[in-house]
Amino acid sequence: MATSQRQPLPPCCHAVHPGAKDTTKARFKTELSAVAAAGRQDAFARLAAALTDTRSALQLDRSGFGGGAKGERVSRFSAVDDIQSYMAEVAAYLSLVKGFYSSPAASANPPAVSYASVDASTPASTLRQPLIGDHSPLGGVLLEDSDGGSGAAPTASYSAHLKFCVWKDVLTNTQLHALNARHEYAQALLASGIFMVNEAREKVDALLGGRLSELDETQLKLAYQLFLSAAGVFDACLEALDVTPRAVGAAHTDLSVVPEPEPAAAVNGDSRDIPDDDMMEKWRAEQLNADAASRTEPGATTTAAGGSSAAVSRSDGDLAQIHRVPDLAHGRYPQLLAWLALAEAQELVILRGMSREFVDFSLMAKLSMDIATRYRESNALATQTLPCATSPQADKVRLYATFKAHYYVAISVYFQGAACMEREDAASCAQAIANFKKAKLLMQQVAPRKQRYEEKARQQKEDRERLDTFKAIYVRSEQIVDRDLDIMTHRNDSVYYERIPEAEAAVEPLSLVRATAFPAVDVHALWRDADVATCLKPIAAPVPAGAAATRSTPATGTSAGIGTTSSVNGSPAPPRQSCCESCVIS
Repeated sequence: MATSQRQPLPPCCHAVHPGAKDTTKARFKTELSAVAAAGRQDAFARLAAALTDTRSALQLDRSGFGGGAKGERVSRFSAVDDIQSYMAEVAAYLSLVKGFYSSPAASANPPAVSYASVDASTPASTLRQPLIGDHSPLGGVLLEDSDGGSGAAPTASYSAHLKFCVWKDVLTNTQLHALNARHEYAQALLASGIFMVNEAREKVDALLGGRLSELDETQLKLAYQLFLSAAGVFDACLEALDVTPRAVGAAHTDLSVVPEPEPAAAVNGDSRDIPDDDMMEKWRAEQLNADAASRTEPGATTTAAGGSSAAVSRSDGDLAQIHRVPDLAHGRYPQLLAWLALAEAQELVILRGMSREFVDFSLMAKLSMDIATRYRESNALATQTLPCATSPQADKVRLYATFKAHYYVAISVYFQGAACMEREDAASCAQAIANFKKAKLLMQQVAPRKQRYEEKARQQKEDRERLDTFKAIYVRSEQIVDRDLDIMTHRNDSVYYERIPEAEAAVEPLSLVRATAFPAVDVHALWRDADVATCLKPIAAPVPAGAAATRSTPATGTSAGIGTTSSVNGSPAPPRQSCCESCVIS
């Protein structure tokens, strides 16, 4: 029987329900009226109205979920353009929130010195890359501005005024207040990403309920783009928490791009590029400042999410209590959701590939192995470092990740066998049997993990109705593996009589997915209005300790042999090196 005439294996693209991160309707005009400045009522009303409108447009509050004429659920996304418009609405609200803790002038004027990422394909270009990781939330070292102070927060802030917004914490299923504008900014990003993932999940459920040969390409592409865009939103949430997003799985591969040939010098074995003086000077400056930053932060350690434990202390103080919010603590849940979103997006790539008339099984095997790697890393994060790892939601995500990791290893081996099956010769027939036997054994090992996830999901109301489709797709995978093993075994026993070899080694993973970057957010233009910028009573922001020590010391008060005097008992105090002094580029 020809391969194209057999029903192909539909992958189990069942997507996990990450929970509903909703919020109560925020009453900006009522809550902020107590801190409104006198004589600025019109400007205050404009600001409160803009905050209310943009927040409601996100459909995250419990009254914002639309319904049809009969109360049915209406999707927010019916076309790819709807994703872009929603991202713009999220950015609009965030730009208003950002004005509470960042002045428009500060956002419009980034630090003057910035080292862009360059390739490291040759020794010469490698010198442009710093050997030590970033030491500031902006990706570089702290620089001094023109007046000698640290380019950090302004002297006044409205951030603490925005402490009345209530969000549902998914991991603990509790209601928590955003303590300030930075918390609200991160919570809005996380909730928006979860909202997009849930919309994509519903579309995937509808796709799995139909025939593979009648796949709705429009809905599949829409769900695919939702997963990629949600991953970008989760990455933006991590950056808002001063945590560097971390990537897992294989690097993104663009199959439409023809690889460039290697340079002639590299082919001949002579790739020694002599760096010029400017490159060497830049490299020395990078290493000097990176080393100085590492000395000023002796207690900094790398977190499981790829960030630094000193990231919170380097911020303006608004994130100091972020560990009290399990969904945001150390950025681990947003990082986990970003990994899951990309894995689920690549599952849709396989689903679309299997719906084609001619299937590239070798490519499907590589994609499946990459998915297994992503889920394996997600399981490790959920098991080892996720806050409230024993909560029902965290436990469900962990069981889902471990099930999918083992499932796609088995499916990858099956696709290797299917690729051998297409070649229709004696050796390939025997090799296909070996691969199918291994795939069947691996599927037997997947079954108990699938059962544990199913039992956990059945305990949650939103998942019960989805389990019938999930079980049907999984059983179909088992049946097709058994079917193809029987076909090839019968063919070998009746035609080839070949000895069965060992199963093939695992293929190298290949990725075709990449997160869609969330647009950069600047302070909203409304904050540039002088009346709006002063319509709230400011709160004096705490000055960083290092900057305070520097600014409190008179310019003529330090010299060789003269120590500073303590203001408490008049005893000499040892001179302190401020953080700014150690970061100066000389």
